[in-house]
Amino acid sequence: MGEGLSSSMGIVAIHAEAKERAARRGVLLEWVVVGGERRHVREFGGSHPRPAAACPECREPVQLRLGRERAHHAAHQPKSTCILRNPESALHMNVKLHIGSELRAGNVLSARLPCFKCGELRTRPWIDGWDEVLVEHSLGARKPDITLLRGGRPIGAIEVFATHRVDDQKAADLSALGVPWLEVRAEPEIISLEKPWTLPSALTCLRQGVEQPWLCRRCETPVAETSAPPYTRERVVGYNCIDRYFQNGDRDRLTFLVIEKHVDDLVVGRVLRHVDASIRPIAQASAPITEQKRKRLDEAFKAELRRLSLHTSTVLRHGWRRGYPQGVKKVAFSLRWDEERKRWY
Repeated sequence: MGEGLSSSMGIVAIHAEAKERAARRGVLLEWVVVGGERRHVREFGGSHPRPAAACPECREPVQLRLGRERAHHAAHQPKSTCILRNPESALHMNVKLHIGSELRAGNVLSARLPCFKCGELRTRPWIDGWDEVLVEHSLGARKPDITLLRGGRPIGAIEVFATHRVDDQKAADLSALGVPWLEVRAEPEIISLEKPWTLPSALTCLRQGVEQPWLCRRCETPVAETSAPPYTRERVVGYNCIDRYFQNGDRDRLTFLVIEKHVDDLVVGRVLRHVDASIRPIAQASAPITEQKRKRLDEAFKAELRRLSLHTSTVLRHGWRRGYPQGVKKVAFSLRWDEERKRWY
């Protein structure tokens, strides 16, 4: 359940994008510290002897692997416990340092931002005129991944995330400083060998801070006032089936839904409940669905499962899936009852 409620599909999405996971698992550290500066390993492809290099995170010595069979990368010692041996952490570092390096080559940045209302991506100018780019530079109590400065003063910040998005408190702290900021997902495509992201291309972002939520032209066009009441609707965005096997040989299947509630074209919240609408909802949250709200919904679902699992022999979860649960009653149960031994197998 925790995997389902806390990932990509709001409260129901699971990290079920197999291609994305596969790409991320293959990520290796591509940046090192040489002579006190962060540099990409490709710079040393023709260097003999190869320079002494250190990890940009733990500062331990690393070995440059610049062969022909695998992508050029830096390798820690086998016993190292550095976090950058984790592919997700290495991806975060690679993307962060790549974006920072690219931003030093120019001073105009456009962003591909989702419309606050409909989610459609549009490219628009975001910031320009910086004369310095710093990575992990302290701003008050926070240290954004990338900070853009003009004359020593911060004019913009970029947060890169691989697994954990900017939480509400960090967003509030950055906004309180009055510094515009963007949140960018660490995608392997940004650092791909074939076509990496470079200026002056627009940087695809998940959201922006400080500025007013951006609306595309279609959504910002005023609609003629009408006396008609607001249009409300609900949409099932995910479901999960739980099979219960009881010690007396009985069994049943429970289905849970995540329902998105809309007023006109705006999402106003989500509800987690049984498929039987007569049963009181398990939990609900109002928009926007923050990480803290996802965790509360996750905890509520786990508590409901514990309650429903009492006096059962086995509980099997089908896992969270997108869409409406069509045909789940026709799916065969996984276990069979052995009447002679009085057990499930």
